[in-house]
Amino acid sequence: MKVRNTSAKITSKGQITVPKEVREALGVGTGDRLHFTVGDGQAVVTPIRKRKLSDFVGIFADDNNPAVKHVRELAAQYSGQELVKKIKEFEREGVDRYLAEKHGR
Repeated sequence: MKVRNTSAKITSKGQITVPKEVREALGVGTGDRLHFTVGDGQAVVTPIRKRKLSDFVGIFADDNNPAVKHVRELAAQYSGQELVKKIKEFEREGVDRYLAEKHGR
C-alpha cells in the first residue's frame, strides 16, 4: 500500500472536506460514511462498507457453533428491536468471553 500524506482544514463548524485523492484511495463518495478511531493524538479513518444481504448467506449454518446456538436462542425468544438489542449486548459483552464462560473454551 502506498502511503499518502495530505491535510484538510477544519471549518468553524468543525467540518472538513475529505481531499479528492483520499476519497479515491478509500473508494468513498457523497453519502458514504467514515469511522474514526482516535488515540494517542492520532485519528485513523476507515470507510464503513455497506453490506449486502448475500454477504450473510450461510453465516448461521454451523449447528455446532455455540455462538450460533446462542443467537438462535435469542431469535426464538425475542423479535424486532428487542432482538437487535440483545444481539448487540451479546456482541458488546464479547463472544469470546461468552464461549469461555458457557462452554469452557
